[in-house]
Amino acid sequence: MYAYTDENAVENYHRSVRDRANASLHELEDILQGTSPHTTLQSQAKHQLESVLHPRTLKWYEENNRPTKYKDAASQLNQILGHEPQRLPPSGSPGQRSGLPSPEELAVIVQTQTDYMYQLEAENRYCKDELFAMRARLSELIEENKRLHEELKSSVLQEIMGDEKEINKLDDLFMEETGGRIFQQRELKNIQVEMERLNSLHAAKCNRLEAQLEHSRSEIQKYEQMIEDYKSQLRVHDSIPTRDNGFLPYADGHNSFHVHTINSLTRERDELMDQVTSLKTRVHEMSHREDEAYGQMKKGIELVEQAQLEQTQALVQKEQLAEELNNMKERFDRSILDTQARLHEERESVRRENKLLVDELNAKLRETLEKNAAWSAELEKLSRDKVALIGELDETKLQLKRFDKESSIAHDTFRQESTHASIQKSHAVLELSKTKKAFEEHAIETKQEKSRMSMEIEDLRRRLKKAERDLVNSKEECIHLTSNTQALERELHLAKLARDSIERGRNEDMKAVSIRAKQREEQLGSFIEDVEEKNARTTHDMDVMLKKQNRLIGKLREECKQQAAQVEKLVKKNRSECGNLRKQNDELRHRLERAVTHMTTLEEQSEQHDRVHKKMTERLKMLDDHGQNQSQQILELIACQSRLMKDRQLLVREVEFLRKEIAKSNEEDLNKFLSSNKPLVDEIISTVNSEEKEAYFSGTCDLTHKEGKFIELRHKGNRSIETIEKEIQRAKSIVNKYSSAEIKFIDCPVLSISTWNKRKGHKHPENFFLLLTKQITTLNKNIWKLNSTLRKNSIKVSRYFFRGRKRRGRSWTRRTVNLTTNNKDGVHPGQSLSLAITKHILQDTYRECYQEVNEKDILVIDIEIEETNSLL
Repeated sequence: MYAYTDENAVENYHRSVRDRANASLHELEDILQGTSPHTTLQSQAKHQLESVLHPRTLKWYEENNRPTKYKDAASQLNQILGHEPQRLPPSGSPGQRSGLPSPEELAVIVQTQTDYMYQLEAENRYCKDELFAMRARLSELIEENKRLHEELKSSVLQEIMGDEKEINKLDDLFMEETGGRIFQQRELKNIQVEMERLNSLHAAKCNRLEAQLEHSRSEIQKYEQMIEDYKSQLRVHDSIPTRDNGFLPYADGHNSFHVHTINSLTRERDELMDQVTSLKTRVHEMSHREDEAYGQMKKGIELVEQAQLEQTQALVQKEQLAEELNNMKERFDRSILDTQARLHEERESVRRENKLLVDELNAKLRETLEKNAAWSAELEKLSRDKVALIGELDETKLQLKRFDKESSIAHDTFRQESTHASIQKSHAVLELSKTKKAFEEHAIETKQEKSRMSMEIEDLRRRLKKAERDLVNSKEECIHLTSNTQALERELHLAKLARDSIERGRNEDMKAVSIRAKQREEQLGSFIEDVEEKNARTTHDMDVMLKKQNRLIGKLREECKQQAAQVEKLVKKNRSECGNLRKQNDELRHRLERAVTHMTTLEEQSEQHDRVHKKMTERLKMLDDHGQNQSQQILELIACQSRLMKDRQLLVREVEFLRKEIAKSNEEDLNKFLSSNKPLVDEIISTVNSEEKEAYFSGTCDLTHKEGKFIELRHKGNRSIETIEKEIQRAKSIVNKYSSAEIKFIDCPVLSISTWNKRKGHKHPENFFLLLTKQITTLNKNIWKLNSTLRKNSIKVSRYFFRGRKRRGRSWTRRTVNLTTNNKDGVHPGQSLSLAITKHILQDTYRECYQEVNEKDILVIDIEIEETNSLL
């Protein structure tokens, strides 16, 4: 490269740019870390002291030349970040936490955040591509500049070592070079337009322009020196003594030659004067171009600073987005857990209600089936009674007909006998007349009784028909009910079989009654034949026969009275039974109506419950899908954030490396700075002295597993602990491969699966008491031993769960396990406990990374005194 005359000014300018970038980075780090006003004041005092003690800081640019719009960039960012925490709800207020946004709003927020992250990634990739392209172009320009410089050197040497005869050739070469420079200037203008459009690395272009200006200045000085030499030669030539007319005293033959040389010299002098004037105009143009290049360089530097500020603003916004994403992730997790718990409770309540409704419906169905069976049995019984009554009525009718026939036959015979015996026995006539009158009265009574019985029988028939219609209606209703249930159909089938058996029994009874009636008729026929034989045989047995007849009439009267009384009893019994049947039918009808209405209401309720259940299942599916989409979006956002954090770390390392390498202005470092390749990145990574530390947190899922809604131990022995120790040893072996990496293992917090199982409705949750706690304590002891072998202090998270109490008069301390710091489910840690563990881990990480603890540099996590007292 070329040695510049204003090298100190350029170095001072680079130092000022570096110091301003460092100051803005420190301010942004303080803003991102969220330090208190006291710590920010201390950090500002520290930076002021460093700026006073640092000999290379140039405040003239900060105070005079730096634009005010870029001075206020850090203050604007500070104001933005100062307003940002006010929008975030405090983590300690449960009242504000309950006002979470709806899932639709959260989805919109997540979508906007993802779009913004994708935009940031696209801009970052675009900046990287443009940086690589500009570096390649700058390397090409530097190589071209070197080549031109070598050509110029060779041309200058040829000019110095050349003869006077080659002046015309030099003029031609000079014209070619000026034409080449004009072409190069056009190319530079095009490159400047492209670089203004890309807004990156204008300093290299300015260096090239300055180098060309220096080269042109050196050329101008050389040409001026040549002109001065020619002038001195002319003056020497003029100072030579001459004769008249200014000619040398030579022979006359040489006069023409001298005149020719003088004319050529005058022409050359005129041409040189023209060239001098043209060179002066070119020098003026080059100075004007130099001023324009300087202004463009200043504009490029301002654009670079603006790009750096925009980059820092983007980084700040990225950090804010990362914090917002973490908060949103926590809110999503809490909302998902709450919704899952509520859904589980609602499912259980709905299941219990449906189970109770189903049990009630089954009980009511059983009652209706039993009632229907009883009603069918009563109906069968009534039908049997009706058939029996009809048979008895038929028998009574037949008996009455027989009695009428017998009485008419006996009356005729008695009348004939009385006419024959009237002559002999008048008193028999009188008695016969009396008996006749009595018999007529009895016949009248029997007729009246027949008419009354026929009327009653007709009434009974109408009632029976009405009862049959009611029975048919009730049977139709029963059939309608049995069509709804298969069980009733089977019972009706059995009832039909029983009815068939009853009809078969009734037919057998009818056959037996007909046989008895035939036997009775045969007996009466034999009795009548005997009487006729006795009447035909002797007449003197008439008195005996009359006496016997009178006795028979008395017996018949008694039997008729008995039968009439029996018929009245049967009629009364049938009337009472019919009334009872009507009442029972009315009650059964009302019950059936009530049962039908209740069944319809129950069916409507069951349909409503089915619709509600379907809606709830659809809602659950939608919530599950929404939760899966949200979790996938959160995972994608976390992956994007991790990629951006890696890019940010790489950019920070490159900035640190560039800040160290800008001070070195030799050619090799500049070539390394302008070349972007893998060896340079490796060199940057190798120069970073910060050690990477990672902390692995062993999870309780390695010790337990979930069966349904309950949590049980994976293994009752130490098998789970052995598997965790194998994984820890594997992580240790992986870390040991890298000399600059270190690892520390954090112990596991104490949990209670008995509380979880008790909340989930386990029958015997006491069986799980302190089982997981014992395995966690043994695992933590092994982790502490492993950290001691690694020469690391253990982060004892489990100390927040143990409570010590020392009684008076005793030297030992009683220790108990306190699981109230967790949530109500006993598995997830509470908010205060999470804050305390985070503070502990951050303090330990700071100690391990910087080997000292300063109160102003530690990230302070405010925890209230009551919460800390409740924890410890």
